[in-house]
Amino acid sequence: MNTLTHPFISIITSFRNEANVLDEFISRIKKTLDPLNVSYEMIFVNDASTDASLEILTQHAKNDMRIKVISMSRCFGQAECVFAGFEKSSGDRVVYMDTDLQDPPEIIPELIQTFDEQKADVVYTTRLSRAGEPRGKLLITRWAYRIIQKMSNVDIPVDSGDFKLLSRQVVDHLIELKEQGLYIRGLISWLGFKQVPFYYDRVARFSGKSKFPIWKSKGPAVSFVRAITSFSLFPIYSVLLCGGLLFFLSICVLSSCVGISIFSNTHIPSWVYLMICMTTVGGLQILSTGLIGLYIAQIHHNTIARPRYIIESTINLNEIP
Repeated sequence: MNTLTHPFISIITSFRNEANVLDEFISRIKKTLDPLNVSYEMIFVNDASTDASLEILTQHAKNDMRIKVISMSRCFGQAECVFAGFEKSSGDRVVYMDTDLQDPPEIIPELIQTFDEQKADVVYTTRLSRAGEPRGKLLITRWAYRIIQKMSNVDIPVDSGDFKLLSRQVVDHLIELKEQGLYIRGLISWLGFKQVPFYYDRVARFSGKSKFPIWKSKGPAVSFVRAITSFSLFPIYSVLLCGGLLFFLSICVLSSCVGISIFSNTHIPSWVYLMICMTTVGGLQILSTGLIGLYIAQIHHNTIARPRYIIESTINLNEIP
C-alpha cells in the first residue's frame, strides 16, 4: 500500500475493564500508523472501569502525548462515551472502534484508502464472519440487524458494527444532535452523505470476556430498543393493524356464535362471549400500552435534558500531539 498523506486522525474507543488488552491495542495502533505519513491521537473513553485500566493508560500517556484519556464519573454506556470522544476529538477524520481487538487496527490504512478513493464521508465496516462468538449470539444478532433495517425509516446497513471512519463534517453534525438514547449506527445513516462499505472478517477477542454477552448484558437489548423507537414507526402501525384484525375477528366469532344459537338451537354459554371479548380487548390494550410506553420513554429522556455524560477527569486532552 502506498504511504498515506493526511494531517490528523483521531482514534476513539470506549471501554470498561479492559486492562488485559490495552497494552496490545496501543502497540498495534502504533505499529499500524507510525510507518505512515499521518498525525494521529488516541482517545480512550473510560466508562468507570474498576480494574487497572486507568493506571495502565496513565502510564502510557506520560510517555506519549498522543494518548488521551477521558474518565466518566460513573458508567454511562458505550454510545454516550463514544459521543464524548467525538466532542473532544480534533482529527479531520475520526475512527471509532472497540478495544477488544476483534476489529483489527491493521485495516485502518485500508479504510483511509477507501475513504480517499471513493471520496466518501463515511466508511463503515461490514463483517463477513465473526470468529469466537457463540452460534446463538450470532443468530440473534443477525436477525436483530435485519429487523432493525426492515423497520427503520432510514437504510441502516446490516452486519455493520461500531468500527467506522468518519469525516470531520459528519462528526460535527453528530455532535450537534441533542437527543438522548443514542443509537449511533442509526444516527450516522440518518445524516446521509456518501457512505461506502468495507468488508472484513472479524476475529476473536484478544483476551478476556465480552462486555456485552447476549444473555447477561442489557447492552444489546437497549441498543435494539433504541434503534426501533428512534428510527421506526412500524410498531405503532402494527398495533393499529393488530387492533383492526382482532376487532374484525372478534366480530366474526361473535356473529358465528349468535348465528349458531339462532339457527341451530345450540345453546352457547354466556361466559364464552364474555371471555372472547375480555381476551381480545385486554390483550390489545396491554400490547398497545407497552408499545406506546416505549415511545413515551424516548420522549421523556429527551425532554428532561440531562447531560448525556459527566466527565470526572482527563489526561493530555489539551495537549497538541
